Amino acid sequence: MTKIIAIASRKGGVGKTTTAVNLASALPGRVLLVEIDPQGNASTSLGIESDDLKNTIFSMLIGESEFKDTVIHTKYCDLLPANDDLSDLDMILILNRDKINPVTMLKDALKPFLADYDYIVIDCPPSKGLLTINALVASTDVIIPLQCEYLAAKGVNKIIDAVQKTKELYNPQLNIMGIVGTIYDTRTSLSGLVLQEARRYFEQHNIKVFDTIIYKCVRFAESPMKGMPTIDAFPEHDIVQLYHKLAKEVVDYGK
Repeated sequence: MTKIIAIASRKGGVGKTTTAVNLASALPGRVLLVEIDPQGNASTSLGIESDDLKNTIFSMLIGESEFKDTVIHTKYCDLLPANDDLSDLDMILILNRDKINPVTMLKDALKPFLADYDYIVIDCPPSKGLLTINALVASTDVIIPLQCEYLAAKGVNKIIDAVQKTKELYNPQLNIMGIVGTIYDTRTSLSGLVLQEARRYFEQHNIKVFDTIIYKCVRFAESPMKGMPTIDAFPEHDIVQLYHKLAKEVVDYGK
């Protein structure tokens, strides 16, 4: 069965896209990265300038392009790119509400191609709007990045609430695979305290916190300029092993 993993957070700047891109690149087998964030940062991180693309996840969702004409085969993983056109989706849905199911459109678009992939990773926008709901409806699992700062846990609780509501209303099989600590700053004690408290709190609620911790490192900011995932842009750097470790935890999850 194909694992469909939404990387979701209500807060921007928590390492969501970095996690989506590097996890998709580190996972074994056939992997598809689906970008449903209009910012297009996942595409940029794979060396794809999506602003001028005619065929994107937006055109695919509204029936103006087919999967085979939209998917981009990169050396790291396959990609369904996005750009700012995706910001117009709400208006298109209002005009076509009798033709397109606004909640299941992503699930419906991906369903014919599930057998082609072992893993599908969805990079969500930093919101709980329609695009994130679509990702949650389409997914089997959710990974939530937790920036190791004091106020970040509030955003995690909000996305957990969104997952629970989606599970109740649309997708009873949806599962929170876990929370991954990101942007962990070893120079301060705060990151350690936040992560320690997160482990205590979330594990009391039967939500896994991954053993892997993603440390703060300038390499993660530099690699999109190279148009490559960090694990490929800086293969000799110790930091890249963290996403290989996270990928192994994802592969081993549930075994």
